[in-house]
Amino acid sequence: MTRKLPVNPAKASFLADLRAFQKQCGSPSFGELAAISKKQLPEERDLPELSTTALSETLNGRRVNLPTAAWLASFVLSCEQYAWKVGKFTAEPGPESLASWQAKLAAAEEAAGSASAPDTTPETPTGDVLSFPPPANGPAEETAMPGFTLTPAEAAYMKSLGPYGRALLAGLGSGDPDVAYRVAVVLAATTDHREVAASLLMGPGTIGHKPALALLEAGMEPTYTTTIGEHACELGAAAADRGDVEAAVVFYGCAAGCCSHLGTVELAAILLAERGLSGVAEAIRAANRGGTDPAPKRP
Repeated sequence: MTRKLPVNPAKASFLADLRAFQKQCGSPSFGELAAISKKQLPEERDLPELSTTALSETLNGRRVNLPTAAWLASFVLSCEQYAWKVGKFTAEPGPESLASWQAKLAAAEEAAGSASAPDTTPETPTGDVLSFPPPANGPAEETAMPGFTLTPAEAAYMKSLGPYGRALLAGLGSGDPDVAYRVAVVLAATTDHREVAASLLMGPGTIGHKPALALLEAGMEPTYTTTIGEHACELGAAAADRGDVEAAVVFYGCAAGCCSHLGTVELAAILLAERGLSGVAEAIRAANRGGTDPAPKRP
């Protein structure tokens, strides 16, 4: 599970106020707030653009410092713009509320005993939470990244996937961002482990691993499950191309669990081929080419 940063009451209270304000404004998603900050905020204010990653990390307390005054202004104005758009506010918002929010931030900083860190590019966390570790010592269940540890339940799930799952688990402590991303895709394909997968993706995300960042960005969207299935299908296809049947079965199985038509068809075809039914496997593929129904058609 995620190792949480030390809880500072002043910081926790301020972040709770931000989350309550977001809810008061109609509960805009992180993606909607990011879009508003890019397109609808007054340009002359020179405020930073928001990102789903930074919003998630900040509001869930996964950054060491409180947000900067500029980031806070961008967040507040974006929430207010959304509230006006959906009818929560009766007049178009302006900067009038910023003074009270900046005063709250200053009070929280003073109470917390630390000032906000300099602002950074929102899409690129600066190591407040995660960085890649040296190879871990000890059993796989103790494999850890700074800010992240697999619980015995998650480790057991990875082991249950067979040799490839165990190989991924063993490689997690190496600090390889691609291994961390692959483990995250496997875990994200199950609702029980999805929250842990999101935390694990932050590791590769901090160093710009593009597939991990793409999956993080999709995390607040309604189509997240579909996106996980697409990532799993890509990994499954790559594994099949290199002849790694164990890995292909794992990833296509994950895609099938996300109701991916392609993942379900390919999983069925691979398993049939493994049982010596290559002709049936190809017939399955041919019968379902271009289809979208999660249940594959019989040839």
